[in-house]
Amino acid sequence: MRHTARLSLVVLVAALGGCGWLEDWHGWGSGGGGGGGGGTTNPPAAPTIAITAPADGTSVYGSRTIAVTGTVSGTGIQSVTVALNGGTAAAATVSGTTFTAEVTLADRANTVVASVTASGGSASATAQVTYPFVSLATFQTAGTVIGQADASHGNPNQGTIVAAANTIATPVGAAAFDGTHLFVPDSGNNRVLAFTGIPAADGAQASYAIGQGAFDQVAPSVGARGLNTPQTIRTAGTKLLVLDYMNYRVVIYDPIPGGFDPGSLGAAAAMAVGAKSLDDQGTASCSNDGLAPESMFVVGDKLIVGDSANNRVLIWNSIPVAFLTPPDLVLGQDNAPLRGRRREQPDPGLEHVPHCLARPGGPGPRPDRLRTGRSGVVFGHA
Repeated sequence: MRHTARLSLVVLVAALGGCGWLEDWHGWGSGGGGGGGGGTTNPPAAPTIAITAPADGTSVYGSRTIAVTGTVSGTGIQSVTVALNGGTAAAATVSGTTFTAEVTLADRANTVVASVTASGGSASATAQVTYPFVSLATFQTAGTVIGQADASHGNPNQGTIVAAANTIATPVGAAAFDGTHLFVPDSGNNRVLAFTGIPAADGAQASYAIGQGAFDQVAPSVGARGLNTPQTIRTAGTKLLVLDYMNYRVVIYDPIPGGFDPGSLGAAAAMAVGAKSLDDQGTASCSNDGLAPESMFVVGDKLIVGDSANNRVLIWNSIPVAFLTPPDLVLGQDNAPLRGRRREQPDPGLEHVPHCLARPGGPGPRPDRLRTGRSGVVFGHA
């Protein structure tokens, strides 16, 4: 009876032309008279791979050459590779269930892809990584000019007395990009210009302005909708921070303004560091509520402000959400309550004493170092 069944199966396979789903029929019932000791052979399981570092969405500071590490599993692994931005895949070093490889990040956005090929097939994992810097060469020619018709001109507001969407007067400080808009400090016009995307042509038109209700308005003001000589700009999640220089405060917008506020004087801020309220102009005093900001940086959750007139650097471990929130750390002075009127005109013999700063400006972008300009350097290692 068993021979008859096997003969019938052979005839059926021949009739079906060797259909793939019966290719392993010979494994069924093997063992002859021994009662069929084997079964159908199962295919190998599909491999898996995951990137553990850098995490998806990470911004990398410092060296652009980084290690990519992760985990991998599968039967009969043939290769594990890592590719950057669609380029040639390089072999990774595999040790047990982990792998590592090095990549050199390009400017701005990067896509890291790790792939595995094994007996059971292939798999891949992806991580998006940002290197928020641009490679520049000595005497490199600018590709685009904002605020002027071309690179051969340089007059405030393009030589007119009326500001417009494509003019700038005396920009001071760093611009910021939140992935949608480029925010440029137009200090002389007491506004921040917002451009949709990064302009690709000279003399681009801004989409809207912060600090004014229209492009031809330039008067300085305080309050939730006013600015007075705005300088450095930073973004942090849903927040936009503007160093409001002559109002002695750092203004925080949350959420980031997306356009002019109809019927108002511009987008309203949510908070201000260095002032008692949004209607209050801050002071340069050396008290807990005094601030004379000249530089600003956001590193992770920390807010770092160079308080130039008071010869100190103030650090908040998180961006303040309440008025008059004192800093968590003061660099350049002995203690928080007495921040050193004696240091407003630094003694040349004290400028290099570790606890004294003279006109700090320009905190650096590295999360493990703090750099201040003009009178010296303060730095630390994580």
